[in-house]
Amino acid sequence: VGLFLLLLLREVMAGRALVRHIRSLHASLYALETEVMEFSRGIKGHLRIAANSSAITEALPPHLVGFSQAHAQIRISLEDLTSAEVQAAVAEGRADVGVFTPPLVDNRLQTWVVGHGRLAALVPLKHPLSAREEVTFDDLLAYDLIGLHAGASAQELMREQAAARGKTLNARWQVRGFDAIAQLVEAGLGVAVLPEQPAERFTRVFGVRSIRLEEPWAEREYVLGVLRQQRLPTVVQRFVDTLIPREKQ
Repeated sequence: VGLFLLLLLREVMAGRALVRHIRSLHASLYALETEVMEFSRGIKGHLRIAANSSAITEALPPHLVGFSQAHAQIRISLEDLTSAEVQAAVAEGRADVGVFTPPLVDNRLQTWVVGHGRLAALVPLKHPLSAREEVTFDDLLAYDLIGLHAGASAQELMREQAAARGKTLNARWQVRGFDAIAQLVEAGLGVAVLPEQPAERFTRVFGVRSIRLEEPWAEREYVLGVLRQQRLPTVVQRFVDTLIPREKQ
């Protein structure tokens, strides 16, 4: 019976590997068919970018402007995913490049640091912390926290930091999108931790205040990742060249 179960398990695992391979092959064939059709219409390439929300708001915009202006005939699609999802999408061929925040969880990717960002606290204008120039994470843990959906890098980081302090993260509200977070903070439903750049922009739109988060982990890197291979596709290589000097690749 034990041998039978072992053989059965091996067959199941082999079957799952085959299904993944077929899906990847199907995606590649579909991408090839799409590129052939677009080439006939004058569009010479399609770049599929996956990135987390922070990278989309802080790290990517200037690079996308430069790349799109230099390569007007390349179509670009951008998908908003969590950092872990970004890495999986690139490794499995569902995206050509990914931009995310560490940690790296898939060693099939080749990566380069392409930018830095910082997290800030966002509080209502009349909040007890609003008069402060800086706050610590312990200060924020005394209040309900409004965050992104489970799996988002900043959300998981805060959960880890709370656990390290022997405390529970009071994440009563979890939403998709920084705009929604800012509106809930303005309504007085809690405080939040966001990338500094969008947090500053929200202070000009909503009744909120951005405060420096004085924590070592508030400083973050943005990482560009591609599937590790001997030669990158031309469109992908051009995008990498836009972000990374050749001598550093």
